[in-house]
Amino acid sequence: MPRWSTVPDAAFLWLPIGDDDRFTSHDLISEPRMVALCPGHPLAARTELRIADLANEPIVGPRAGMPPAVVRFWFIDPRPDGTPAIFGPEGRTPEECLQLVAAGRGSWIAPASTATYFAFPKLVWLPLVDAEPLRLALMWPRRSASPLLDLLLRESRRIVRPCTPAAVAAASRS
Repeated sequence: MPRWSTVPDAAFLWLPIGDDDRFTSHDLISEPRMVALCPGHPLAARTELRIADLANEPIVGPRAGMPPAVVRFWFIDPRPDGTPAIFGPEGRTPEECLQLVAAGRGSWIAPASTATYFAFPKLVWLPLVDAEPLRLALMWPRRSASPLLDLLLRESRRIVRPCTPAAVAAASRS
């Protein structure tokens, strides 16, 4: 009778997740940041945004239970000029964040691939051209050692493709 091996717990996560030396991570891709806006937003007619354009814009997103450094990274707080980000309502999931954006309660900063997955008429996605890209990594507990983890990492690197603002624009037209 064959013995089935299982892959120790592993996850695909957007970095950073905070300081935690219990995990090993390997970067897979880097993607530009995009900003979700409601179609009637004053910035929605632009073709791209800069961090300074978001100076008076409430940013929605998850915060509860997250390390402060991680929240600061995702919300770009403080801004390059030293001003604080404006924290809008908290959305715990991508769907909640996008509902808040569609309702005009703020904007959301997310990876470009999120924009292709959630492309629908109640949203406008614009590239945030001067923001540090976001990195997707494969992570697992440092104590885990398995040939299946090596295989998962190798195959993930083989098939993963970063998303670009051009791919977002194409997805929104379809």
